[in-house]
Amino acid sequence: GIAAIIQASRLCHYLLVPMCTATLFAIFVSVVAAVFVDAFPSGPPAFACLNQQPFHSKGKMPVDAMNMYPGIAGKEQFSISVSKTSWSVGDTLTVTLAGVSSSTKFAGFVMKAVRASNGYTNTNLGPLLGSFACSTSAGMTVPPRYFSVYAPGGENNCVGHSTAGKDMYSSVTCTWTAPATNEGPIMFSATVVIEFEKYQTEIQSAIIPNSAGPASFSLGNDTLQSMPTMFGCGSTKTCALYPPSCDTRGGCRYGVLITPMPASNQLLFEIFGHTFDWLAVGLGDSDEMDKLEVFSCGYNSKRSKIRLDFGIVADKCVFPLYRSDITDMKTRIDLGTGDAASLPVQPNRISCQFVRPVDATFSYYKYNMSSKSSSLISVTRKMSGEGKFVILGQGMNLANTPNIGKHTHLPLRSPVRLTPMGNKATVYFSGIEAKVQTHGTLMTTFWLFLCGLSIVVARHSRPVLTQKLVKKQLWFLIHVCAMVIGYVIALAGFIYILVKQGEWETDSQVHGIFGVIGMSLGLINIIAGIFRPHPGTKHRSIFNRLHRWNGLLAMAFATVAIWLGATFESLRPEFRFWAVIVLAIYTGMQIIAMILFECLRIRAVRNKKLEGAISRRFELTDKSTESVAATSSEPEPKIKGKQLEHVSEGWLVAYACVFLALAAAFWAGLWMH
Repeated sequence: GIAAIIQASRLCHYLLVPMCTATLFAIFVSVVAAVFVDAFPSGPPAFACLNQQPFHSKGKMPVDAMNMYPGIAGKEQFSISVSKTSWSVGDTLTVTLAGVSSSTKFAGFVMKAVRASNGYTNTNLGPLLGSFACSTSAGMTVPPRYFSVYAPGGENNCVGHSTAGKDMYSSVTCTWTAPATNEGPIMFSATVVIEFEKYQTEIQSAIIPNSAGPASFSLGNDTLQSMPTMFGCGSTKTCALYPPSCDTRGGCRYGVLITPMPASNQLLFEIFGHTFDWLAVGLGDSDEMDKLEVFSCGYNSKRSKIRLDFGIVADKCVFPLYRSDITDMKTRIDLGTGDAASLPVQPNRISCQFVRPVDATFSYYKYNMSSKSSSLISVTRKMSGEGKFVILGQGMNLANTPNIGKHTHLPLRSPVRLTPMGNKATVYFSGIEAKVQTHGTLMTTFWLFLCGLSIVVARHSRPVLTQKLVKKQLWFLIHVCAMVIGYVIALAGFIYILVKQGEWETDSQVHGIFGVIGMSLGLINIIAGIFRPHPGTKHRSIFNRLHRWNGLLAMAFATVAIWLGATFESLRPEFRFWAVIVLAIYTGMQIIAMILFECLRIRAVRNKKLEGAISRRFELTDKSTESVAATSSEPEPKIKGKQLEHVSEGWLVAYACVFLALAAAFWAGLWMH
């Protein structure tokens, strides 16, 4: 009866705990989903007027570009019609945003007027123009919401919906009042939200010229006639290049060149790299991907126009900026042999330049989730004095959105701050984050070198390393010290990456699982070794077998984790190529060494048995002289090799040297790429 009660209680525990956990998890997901769905209850935030991107998340945090729903593809379902084919200063135009079909409805929108100069798709290069006054359209129960974005005069230069999915519009009609200055050709741009998961961006009107002719300003949007030259790097320019094997004479695939212009207190930035859709250079006070001032250039999502973006990275989100202090922007795209759908191909080579003040003050709109409002934050970024770290990223666009997509490789990072107004140096980008380099070095110190050495010493060198230190044989001390010290080093690397990363990334999930299993098995082996049975007891042989196979299994899981980690697609191809070569040699050599040492051990055990047989056979006693005489004529069995030796000191030293060299080769690739 008692056994049945215990069994029933265990069953209840196993059933109820997962059920309660699942229920709590479901409640948590529901709350989080509700927060995101109702993230902007009074309409879009102010910064949506710049990049026109709905921040509609898939329920993950943070709400960054990779967690948002993409726009819909295919033929545009909406259009913008304008009452006039030209405009003049102070003029009024009627602008209508509607579906191409009368049955097409939409739940939200953002619309603005911008300069249409030179075909740039990004409209942050010029101010938001004029002011809107919209009538209540069909299906609109609440008047639209107006914004005055970077407009000191308080103009309503952007308009959007003012409710969160409570109205369904068939159209929106607004009166637009033109600015008091000639801004050249203009166009109206909008994003329409159909449902929470569906929206369409880059809805643009026809270009509307000014009746007075072209404007007097210029965005400097000329095509870059030639690639940036590295002549002057280290003397008149500050340069950050990649890979480290290149030099200013050639061979560099990526680079950021900064030339001071003292007369105007400005800096000329030139960037180049091999990528498919975009390049981006970030300036920050650390090599982390946060609190960066970002400039990006390349193609738009439809690969039909050149894009130029400015933004500030804060809280893992990119907030768009309007930068009137950036001038002389030029871009050149030399097409490669294909796109990512047909990899491997030669990507495009994109080159861009822009001129930026040495010290710049700018503002951006940040949305406060608690107060449900946008605030204008002012930031000063200085390239004078101690300078900035420079980060160079590249990648592809998110389909059907104004956003750039995820990096195709980890961004390149300058090892030091660049000081173009002071010491002009040539440095080389690091293609791997410092936290990844540190994590990889600590983990491989144990798993590629010390762990294998510890196993080989304990398994194959006992008869050789019999000298005693502190009352323990030398083989035992080497085994314990290599295992414990190495595991502590690996544990430091494990904890370090968890703290630095701050979250479990889906990209490295399988790598992490294998790593956790390897570390867990290693810890079990160390704890079991502390509480091992004494020699000669009945459970000692069982412990020996489990201890040995558990250690080998831990090493196998860790090796798989290292393979997975070293071949991430986000890592630079130069490092992945190097890592595959080193790890292939390591894996092959480790298998060969284990088989060879096991063969030596089998031979030594066999020789030991033969020695015992010979001793018994030729044992001389006073009572068996006749037997000895009878058997003395038989041939003596041959014993190959050293009788009691498994792996000699020479084999052990060779093993240690080979695998230390392979680990060092891996470390060199990790820190040099």
